[in-house]
Amino acid sequence: MRPTALLALVVFVCGCGSEKERFDRDMMHRYEVECAKYYAIYDSGDIERAKKALRDIVAFSVAERDRAKFYWRFNLMAAYAQARLAVIAESQGNKQEAQRLFGSASKYMALQKTMLAQHLQEMPNVQWAEADTIATETPTPDQWRKGIAALDAHNHVRWKSLNPQGGANGRQPFGSETNQTPAAAASRRSP
Repeated sequence: MRPTALLALVVFVCGCGSEKERFDRDMMHRYEVECAKYYAIYDSGDIERAKKALRDIVAFSVAERDRAKFYWRFNLMAAYAQARLAVIAESQGNKQEAQRLFGSASKYMALQKTMLAQHLQEMPNVQWAEADTIATETPTPDQWRKGIAALDAHNHVRWKSLNPQGGANGRQPFGSETNQTPAAAASRRSP
């Protein structure tokens, strides 16, 4: 067999692509799957397990980001996890911790926007809205609360309905809190 034909066969069989393509596949098959597992715990676990899962998302995302060669949404995942932790802290009456966590969520979001802008500049044929990459424009605590409430209602986060008084903070839970499997919740997961 000719060397070029052999090389082509090896590339075809191995599924080898560019380093960036391999990185993207790895992130989809490893990082995103791992985050979905943590979010399944957040969606269906008790509040302490939910908090641990969110802290694990932040730690995992930061570790992956720090060793990654290419852009991925690590900071976005950390931002939403921190914002969810802030909402939980507020529901438990810990206002100072909530403000610290909202600040941390906004810092991760600013870093995400900065890294996204750098990534998009490397792609000259891609058009984007510059407003999506302005790092100084990050959600306020109220915007985080509303966004998290909408995502959690959409994903039927059950730990919020485990409190016999209605919700984790004594109010009625968001939306219809039905029993869904963690896998179903994870498959619809937004950040």
